[in-house]
Amino acid sequence: MISKHGLAELDELFELPVEAATAATRQGGVVAAVPATPRLLVPENPALSTKGILRRRSAPIMGYVGLNGQGKTFSMIRDSLLSLAIGRRVLSTVTILDPATGEPHPNFERFTSWEQLHDFRDGDVLLDEITGIMDARDSGMPKHVRRLLPQMRRANVMVRWTGIDFDNTDRRLRQLSQAVVRCRGHFPNSKLVRGEGVRDAVSMWAPNRAFVLTTFDAQTLTDSGDARALTEDSERKRRAKVLNREFVWGPKDLTFQCYNTLDSVSAVDNSCRVCGGKPVEKTCRGH
Repeated sequence: MISKHGLAELDELFELPVEAATAATRQGGVVAAVPATPRLLVPENPALSTKGILRRRSAPIMGYVGLNGQGKTFSMIRDSLLSLAIGRRVLSTVTILDPATGEPHPNFERFTSWEQLHDFRDGDVLLDEITGIMDARDSGMPKHVRRLLPQMRRANVMVRWTGIDFDNTDRRLRQLSQAVVRCRGHFPNSKLVRGEGVRDAVSMWAPNRAFVLTTFDAQTLTDSGDARALTEDSERKRRAKVLNREFVWGPKDLTFQCYNTLDSVSAVDNSCRVCGGKPVEKTCRGH
């Protein structure tokens, strides 16, 4: 267990660049005040290119799974900030903010229709809460999207999605995902005061402060029940290969300035742009 003093010391263990402040550094026994690195979306910011982030960005199609408040949306956006910093466009169902202004980032584009994928190039696609769009129990992914997703490499597009559970996600998307991140949150801050002076009354929804992001190889996780292999339990005979593990201390992370955790996720429309009706997907029963 970590004491209250230990939690305070985590700010030093997971030190990140801070805004408009000064940092003290010792040079030959003399303490000199130097400007700290601004918390901006620039490629030079080391917080945007940690070892864990770079490892996860090596997978063109990546999934993030976990229960509500466990950090899956946080992790997905955190892995995408480097794309904004280098000028790539981000097509997302969750609004990405510019931390310098608090307004939507200039390179952010709201994802509202599957038709947007056809002309999208040189950018990242973020699908938050994918089970509401491509649930394994529903019709799932539209037919034209099933044909398009495997060709995202030709358009230089990276796809990241989040969901509560790996098994409940559309089967085709599971097959195309190279890796999946299991997100776990710890040390909820039940004393946090949200907007308008409202204090968190239910500890279950209190925001977590520490996150453990474990990346697994998803190439063999395509069958029903494979989510049980996303474990490190030595007693299980079948376990997914762990590719990377990262510990993140949230309170000082730049990511929380780039999106609103309580903001709603936009729905992706599959209706026809001409008549407004939904395309009928016919199934051949053989002749």
